Amino acid sequence: MCVVGGVLGRLQTNARTDGNSDGVTRFVQSAVHPISRPVRNALLSAGGFFSGIANSGTLAEENRRLKSLAAAAAMYEDRVGEAHREIQRLRALLDLPPMPGTDRLAAAVVAYFPHENRMTLGVGTRQGVRPGQPVVVPEGLAGKIQTADADSSQVLLVSSPRLVVGAMTLRNPPVAGLLRGESESVLILEFVSAGASLDVGDRVMTSGFSSQTPPGIPIGEIVQVWEDPEFGSRRCQVFPNVNFGSLREVYVLR
Repeated sequence: MCVVGGVLGRLQTNARTDGNSDGVTRFVQSAVHPISRPVRNALLSAGGFFSGIANSGTLAEENRRLKSLAAAAAMYEDRVGEAHREIQRLRALLDLPPMPGTDRLAAAVVAYFPHENRMTLGVGTRQGVRPGQPVVVPEGLAGKIQTADADSSQVLLVSSPRLVVGAMTLRNPPVAGLLRGESESVLILEFVSAGASLDVGDRVMTSGFSSQTPPGIPIGEIVQVWEDPEFGSRRCQVFPNVNFGSLREVYVLR
């Protein structure tokens, strides 16, 4: 091995003295060059990997910051949307047409009790509120005053089975009956004569048979009609116009 090394060294020295590239150098270069680029790229990739590990804390912090900003933006949009809906409700309430023989008292809804079909208003006897007075919104009849204290009152909603309202359909001639509630989304119009002409889609409103409830206040729309053989009459399922859970302001008709 020493002899071979000496010979190769002598050949390399002679070639350089003559100004030529020696064969040994060319051989080594040809052997090393093909793998030099992949090795360099691998080293660069490894450097980027370890640099990424070093910066991972900064990236995680930036990710948390962006998530926080996105959550704040979503909350802002929700609040703006709710404010816009509240403005629309107030505008609709102000545009409610007057009803002959009554004056309107604006009232805030203080509490809502869906399982009792009841809500509390922030007005009472000091403001002229009395039991039996209708409570309305732009969509129609919400209920009637059940009890009243000095500065608050309880409203029994039309969705309550305990509240019975004289109602009629908006057709010529109108078909009259008694309406009571079954749930937030189901009202029943009953004691309608067997031969009465009724159709799904007919509008239902107050009939005015009660001295305290003016005629023509919208209530809902018929979604089903069936015969009631027990009483020899027809019954209708009515979908209410009012979304009771969304009410914030109402009018009491005095």
